Amino acid sequence: MPATHTITGPTSLQRSLWLRRGTHIVLALPSFSVVQQENLQARFNRQLSESGNEFCTVALIASLVGYILFDAAHWAFFTVHPVTMLTANLLVCLAAALFGKALGVLRARWQLARLIWFVAERLEDLEENSSPLAFPSAPRGDLFAMHSRSASSLGRVSTY
Repeated sequence: MPATHTITGPTSLQRSLWLRRGTHIVLALPSFSVVQQENLQARFNRQLSESGNEFCTVALIASLVGYILFDAAHWAFFTVHPVTMLTANLLVCLAAALFGKALGVLRARWQLARLIWFVAERLEDLEENSSPLAFPSAPRGDLFAMHSRSASSLGRVSTY
């Protein structure tokens, strides 16, 4: 039975990046609607279960085509040393498959990190919008700046 991880806030959201593959994620964030939670939960579970097989397959096929073309171009060497060439071909295919697998897993983790960042940003935005602001018409970062600056008679802006 796969392990289950429940995301209830920013702390458990950040921990989800380090979960093992196959762990089932359940979202319990009251800031999101039920439909949004289901969509995000499906995306989390898909990203967490990604194994990198697509990149492995592409790298393996590319290495197969590459070594077939290389063997065709160097046929004279292949006929003289067939065992050496076949061993080299096998090692190239193995290295390409491992590289593709690693690249696929890293890409999946990168996408999971981007999804975590997106959800964390949305949580921060929802929390900021739910609390009343002192100056609701002011841009987000300029609340303190509006309060601390005053225009001088020479047209310069002075700060305290």
